[in-house]
Amino acid sequence: MSGNVFRDEGCATADGTVNVNFDKLEGGAWTYKNTASRTLANGHFEVLNWGVGVGQWRARAVFPAQGDYSTSESNYHDFEIKPVPAPVPTETFLTLDSYQNGAPGTVSVSGHVFVAGGTTPATGTVNVNFDKLEGGAWTYKNTASRTLVNGYYEVLNWAVGVGQWRVRAVFPAQGNYASSASNYHEFSIQPVATNAFITINQVLPGQPGHVSVSGHVLRANGTPAMGTVNVNFDKVESGSWTYKNTASRTLVNGYYEVLNWAVGVGQWRVRAVFPAQGDYSGSESDYHEFVVNAR
Repeated sequence: MSGNVFRDEGCATADGTVNVNFDKLEGGAWTYKNTASRTLANGHFEVLNWGVGVGQWRARAVFPAQGDYSTSESNYHDFEIKPVPAPVPTETFLTLDSYQNGAPGTVSVSGHVFVAGGTTPATGTVNVNFDKLEGGAWTYKNTASRTLVNGYYEVLNWAVGVGQWRVRAVFPAQGNYASSASNYHEFSIQPVATNAFITINQVLPGQPGHVSVSGHVLRANGTPAMGTVNVNFDKVESGSWTYKNTASRTLVNGYYEVLNWAVGVGQWRVRAVFPAQGDYSGSESDYHEFVVNAR
């Protein structure tokens, strides 16, 4: 609400303070509620975003006698504040479509958001939240937000990794819609089984002796794994096997090789160990024995 206070002649502006009074219609009669006082600036006043609430109201400006000015007041101005319509209730549904092992493990989910009690699709954005079981408690990890298309949403091949998970869809209050949330759906991603293989390519006597080995780490289905493999060397000393050293290699399309590794004269064995990493379970090859003789 805004206005001006002028002197009698109607052109020159007044100075001082004006009171804007608000009355509300209650029980069929006007009841005074509150006042916003403002200091005139070049005769002008304004009251912005004054809280009044739902109902039938009237307001008028009163300029009380002050200084050399006599009192004056404006006409009443009536207005109505109508209640905001109640949000449209919604229901959120989620289906756990599939989940699979991988690197990392992935899951696909989809569902709908409808106006409550029917099949009318809602519009807006839905948040699909993923929690992981850590230390015996559910821990929020991340969210996939999707825009509804005819009330439908889907999240395809979302990376989650190995572990126990739960997921639910949350439709936050937006537009004319109330919020809603689906039930939780739990699922588990298990480590991908692997097989580690090793081959001794050559044994070279010398000072010191050398050996070259290579091999593969594959998933149980035969596709190459990713990560790091450790090639461990043991030597017979005093009649028993003694660990000596390790050559670590990064897999390239599942393949690794160790070229001309110094071992020295003696009785040796070697095997490849693929430790559990990422979404992969650990595996190891058989031992391969070899002898490096003195030249």
